[in-house]
Amino acid sequence: MRKIDTIVVHCSATPEGRAVSVSTIRQWHLDRGWRDIGYHYIIGLNGEIWPGRPITQRGAHVRGHNTGSIGICYVGGVTNDGRLASKDTRTPAQKTSLLSLIRGLMTDYPAINKICGHRDFPGVNKACPCFDAIPEYEFLFAAQPVPASKPQLTLGEPDEPDDTCHPTFDPDEIDDREVIIPPQLEKPAVKTVSFWERGAQIVAGGSLGFLSPFVQDWRIVAIICGAIVGLAVLGIFFQGRLVKSIRAIRDAAS
Repeated sequence: MRKIDTIVVHCSATPEGRAVSVSTIRQWHLDRGWRDIGYHYIIGLNGEIWPGRPITQRGAHVRGHNTGSIGICYVGGVTNDGRLASKDTRTPAQKTSLLSLIRGLMTDYPAINKICGHRDFPGVNKACPCFDAIPEYEFLFAAQPVPASKPQLTLGEPDEPDDTCHPTFDPDEIDDREVIIPPQLEKPAVKTVSFWERGAQIVAGGSLGFLSPFVQDWRIVAIICGAIVGLAVLGIFFQGRLVKSIRAIRDAAS
């Protein structure tokens, strides 16, 4: 389970009163090359709470701050007068559901110590979520929040207008690719046997016993082999000298 200490509130940056489904937001994010929708929850116009990315997975909603956070996005955030200016368009139902969801998450994750908006992070140059989330929810830290009931997630999605819709504020550029583990790293660690060690095992009949540590390093094996060859050469040399000496003594005696 992820260690979660922050809740980040977002808006979909779509016109006030326009219904937008989770499927549409998910497609926006998939088109950006992400592996799934970046938010963990979506709050619909009528207070619906839709699950997005599984909460057990790191989201993709604030660049550099996704590891320990939960992303909640409410549908709306800009005016519907053609100017698409930033505006707190939350309906009363959205405000109620957003508060209920936050209370429930704080109960489930007692380590949560920060509730803020997307715009409250350094380097973010956008109005999202178009209201000041920090003072609005700071009262929740005054006492242990105890929600009257757990917020109910909504399964069905609303009917959307036929014309296409895109967010006014672009999401952050986030690397949300799957981490691919090379196949070789997924295999269990296997002790490799060097050429020298294998040769020594063959000579020793498959078991090295107390000699095993000495033959695992090829340099040690090379030194030992060199010493053996050197002794053999010296033996041959001195054997030849010895043979000549014996023949000389025998010839002198005869």
